[in-house]
Amino acid sequence: MRVKVSCLEVGCILTKDVFGKTAYPIIPKNTTLSTLHLDILNAFQIEEVDVSKVKADGTTFKPLHIIEEEKTREEKNHILPDIDQLYTKAVKGYQNEYIKWQSGATVDITKIRSLIVPLLEVILDHSAQFQVVLSKSKMQDYLYHHAVSVGLISGLIAHKLYGDRGKTIQVALAGTLADCGMAKIDPQILLKETTLTHREFDEIKTHPVYSYKMIQYSPLLKNETKLAVLQHHERINGSGYPLGEKNEKIHQFSKIVAVADVYHALTSDRLFRKRVSPFKAIEIMLDDSFGQFDIFIIQTLIKLLHNVSTGTRIQLSNGQQGTVIFKKPQAPTRPIVKISSSDEIIDLEKTREIHIEQILD
Repeated sequence: MRVKVSCLEVGCILTKDVFGKTAYPIIPKNTTLSTLHLDILNAFQIEEVDVSKVKADGTTFKPLHIIEEEKTREEKNHILPDIDQLYTKAVKGYQNEYIKWQSGATVDITKIRSLIVPLLEVILDHSAQFQVVLSKSKMQDYLYHHAVSVGLISGLIAHKLYGDRGKTIQVALAGTLADCGMAKIDPQILLKETTLTHREFDEIKTHPVYSYKMIQYSPLLKNETKLAVLQHHERINGSGYPLGEKNEKIHQFSKIVAVADVYHALTSDRLFRKRVSPFKAIEIMLDDSFGQFDIFIIQTLIKLLHNVSTGTRIQLSNGQQGTVIFKKPQAPTRPIVKISSSDEIIDLEKTREIHIEQILD
């Protein structure tokens, strides 16, 4: 197994030759490492070597990083069933409410709150598990998964920005309810697998108004929460809908939900297109959609879900795996990476055809 030199112990057995900048190995394979060998490896600035899982004395060698990974995995196994159960309950519960709205029922804010808040509070305590939750979105039931996920993403961003429980819950509710007005749209349009006609898209664009009308008289929602429901498709450059408002007229709650909405849409399989990786989604929002979203809110999302640091193990879009060796403040999704299989160094900021597919740690 491949192990960092800093994790080695006296008695470990090399399974491959170790080379410095010479034609001959500085330490040959099958060597039982001593203190001197460890000093040599450090002197030659060797970072990783291959060793046996069993030491010379017959005991199992388990480096610190593997022990930590096992501990983390064990903690995840305790947490994930709770998150899975709460997430499934929230999606199914939202679906049941949505069907009622299609029949003309009013929005039960207390019910929606009971679905989203318990899940949000668990994820706030275990935000590292949130990508696992996002990966559960299914194409067939996209609308229901989308509502719950947008609510959660919005809540996470709000918690990071405000640190206030009340605001966090209100923004999460805005994200969850933003598309409730879809219940008033022709289902055939929502299920269409080909490109929408102009008339069909114009009908889709009415859903924020429907959503707002469905919740506008609720005393359980703040005015800014209701505004976020209405404005979640507005863009700071004025290119959004339904009113074409610009930056200063768009509430920050609305800008948060807008980012959450598009991020989840891009990272989910849809009837008409495949998902993109979370890192690619961020780049699309920063580059291809420049001027539409609040950069500060996108940066907050990056810190929450995509904060790669030096030493982070990642998988690239070309299938290669590597380790981040330098993070660039000006390009947080495109660090410098060392490829594990070849020690090749790739600057992702300059190699635009490759992007990070996922974090492995």
